[in-house]
Amino acid sequence: MKRNLILIGLFALAVSAFSADGFQATYSVKVTSGSSYEYNEIITVCGDSMRIQLSSDRFFIFDRQKKVAWKVNVKSNEAITYSYDDNQSFYQQFLMAYGLMDNNGRLIFPQVIFKRTGNRKVVQGVPCFEAKLPGEFMNSTTTVWLPEKAENDGSNRFFQYMSFFTGNEDFLDLIHHSTGFPRRIVSRIRLNSSASVNTQVLTQIKGIPCDPVLFALPKGIKVRKAAPSGIPLRRF
Repeated sequence: MKRNLILIGLFALAVSAFSADGFQATYSVKVTSGSSYEYNEIITVCGDSMRIQLSSDRFFIFDRQKKVAWKVNVKSNEAITYSYDDNQSFYQQFLMAYGLMDNNGRLIFPQVIFKRTGNRKVVQGVPCFEAKLPGEFMNSTTTVWLPEKAENDGSNRFFQYMSFFTGNEDFLDLIHHSTGFPRRIVSRIRLNSSASVNTQVLTQIKGIPCDPVLFALPKGIKVRKAAPSGIPLRRF
């Protein structure tokens, strides 16, 4: 009970109303599957609002208080709305590597998320330890490199980011006790004799002043609601 009260208190701080200060994490992403391509994934969090930018014309917007998210494609002038209650598969795609799903599409969280392998590596100048994530779906595996030492406000920022996708208290408690955002993430999907590899490297994380415009839908964009969905398939 005491631990739950502490966690609720931490979550209340994390989900406070839109504030003047937030943070931004940038990952350099390389996808290799026969041919290769690269892009930057920019995560911006301000209070109850989050934006994940994938390209100049494709991004996600999350409103944690309203429990809704939008997948925006500026080129096609369309945004799809995803409800937290009706479209769990949309939110679980961001969590699949961290736990297995049951037949109803709910994640089964393990007692230990980041299982250390004993290997160590310096990533972007930061000493890190290697850990295997427990989730495996469609022959996929994920390995992460986490900072050896907890970063300033790093675990709280990682906690805020993850809380947009799930309200599971045990999972969020484990995340809050981590050392911060993974510095490197490598996911592999085996398809017959070939494999698709997704490599993400954290190139920058910083505090930023918040601009509400960043979390608003573009003017004139067509919005449609996603149909209720079941168990998700993970795609890169």
